[in-house]
Amino acid sequence: MGNEIKILVLEDDQGDIDLIEYKLKKINSAIHIFNARVKKEYIELLAGELPDIVLSDYSLSDMDGEEALSILRKRDKNIPFILISAVIGEEKAVQMMRKGANDYIMKDHLDKLIPTIEREIKEYEYRKQAEKEHNELIESQKELFESEHKYRTLADTGRALIRQDDIDGNTNYVNEVWLMFTGRKFEQEIGAGWIENVHPGDIEKYLEPCASAWEKRLPFTLEYRLKRYDGVYRWFLDEGTPRYNTDGEFLGYIGHCLDITERKEAEKRLELKQMELERSNNDLEQFAYTVSHDLQEPVRMVSGFTDMLKKKCSDNFDEETKTYINFAADGAKRMHDLIQGLLTYSRVSTKANPFELTDLRGPLDTALRNLSLVIKESSAEIIIGELPKVFADRSQISSVFLNLINNAIKFRKQDEKIKIEISANEIKDKNLIEIAVRDNGIGIDKKHFENIFLIFHRLHSQDKYSGTGIGLSVCKKIIERHGGDIRVESEINKGSTFYFRL
Repeated sequence: MGNEIKILVLEDDQGDIDLIEYKLKKINSAIHIFNARVKKEYIELLAGELPDIVLSDYSLSDMDGEEALSILRKRDKNIPFILISAVIGEEKAVQMMRKGANDYIMKDHLDKLIPTIEREIKEYEYRKQAEKEHNELIESQKELFESEHKYRTLADTGRALIRQDDIDGNTNYVNEVWLMFTGRKFEQEIGAGWIENVHPGDIEKYLEPCASAWEKRLPFTLEYRLKRYDGVYRWFLDEGTPRYNTDGEFLGYIGHCLDITERKEAEKRLELKQMELERSNNDLEQFAYTVSHDLQEPVRMVSGFTDMLKKKCSDNFDEETKTYINFAADGAKRMHDLIQGLLTYSRVSTKANPFELTDLRGPLDTALRNLSLVIKESSAEIIIGELPKVFADRSQISSVFLNLINNAIKFRKQDEKIKIEISANEIKDKNLIEIAVRDNGIGIDKKHFENIFLIFHRLHSQDKYSGTGIGLSVCKKIIERHGGDIRVESEINKGSTFYFRL
């Protein structure tokens, strides 16, 4: 790597910042680390001298990893962007890489950070060099009729494979890099000879869009396999650009080809991982559903016979025995609640309804009717703003509202009237609707913002606040099924706001 590596760390947890910096210092090179905690700082740092690489948490206080990636790509399309997260999940990571992230690392596997950074910076330097060469070649075509020798010298000393076609579509030039790659002579490549190098399965895929673009004199980008001198096929990205002289006369095309085999192999690995993940998730959901369903009857028997003991034999039991029976009854009830929670979680995928245009006020009103007794007993004030229509599963969105409102009532301050606000905001540049459920309850410590969406994760003991720890994980799964995300902003004793996007 170069003399100094400039690394921008987008992270708002000081403990994680210190840990990442400790790992980075193990690289035997000079490192200069910038840290941004919020969106404003991030944008200001990118406005100055650009970093060599960006390391970003996925969940931040005022934006997520997707927005951070979008901001970086508007500034520079090549700077490596690596996600570092504790709970992002394989599916979300795959989505982020398809949107332009270079890699992701789980926070409990930071030992992979150093080799990942070294690899991405090398690839970034290669991309910068290739882009520079490409731009120089495109600029040189304007002067092609004046300086053909200069142009070909530049092409022969670059890393890209260059092919030039005349106005009839016949290749009249390939650079030395091309000939070194194919191991063939110049005479074998001109005309249509170079097509002999293209994988038979890719020829039609190449010729049809190429002919269409040629007819309209439009640039084109294609991916196909070329045979190397040793018979091995490598994947290439071919960027074809029409050539004109200074009088605007069409001269043909120039093809700038970059080896993308490693990227294609990585995409294939990700695709296989996603397929394995989907199969695994389906198996787990079916397992959870089956086990939960089969456990209901034994639990009902335990609960039923325990109640019979309490009713028929209570007068014959001493206090210690009565305590044991009450423990058994409470345990059976908690087990019943957990089973129902697991069934609800598994049914997000297995018993889902198709999406339809839904006025969000409808599922919200359904949730409020189901919570009417709790709302009345707690004297909670519910303030509802204007809500839009979205394509959604009405029943599942109602479950999200029910869980969030019920939690707002459960985790309330004892000395303050409960106030819950539901509002919506359109995010036009992303074509999303963001719904906010805001309360004035006890709040949540920042360190729990990601963990609270994990299944069975609880922040409080059972005797203080009842529950199964499944509700928020169900909300997360529902929102992700809708192609959105859910997050929380909160401060201790200052309430919480849950945001979910559809």
